[in-house]
Amino acid sequence: MSLKIRKEYLKNLSKRFKGKKINDLMYEVNVPKPLFQNIRLTTINYLSKCFNDGETINDEKKLLKKLIFKRTKLSNITPNGMIVPKNEISLEFNNIIKAYVEILKHMNVVN
Repeated sequence: MSLKIRKEYLKNLSKRFKGKKINDLMYEVNVPKPLFQNIRLTTINYLSKCFNDGETINDEKKLLKKLIFKRTKLSNITPNGMIVPKNEISLEFNNIIKAYVEILKHMNVVN
């Protein structure tokens, strides 16, 4: 998809939601606190489960410490740093997707 097409696509899409235009490919949008907290907590839970050590971390600071000190323990991280879902944590990954879709619904981007 060319840059011109992406810019036009986002321009048309932006008519469906309120947001501050940062540039032709970026908008700043306010996410309601409950929706933000939901995606935040589901992401923390997912990352916590990625260690596959039986420990569930619900505190963001504790999780960040663990990610810094034990990042080599993550078996589902690609060489470029992307964390990919595995069968054992597909429920947690699906919860992130659901939280993301709720934000898109709030923005009137999807039905």
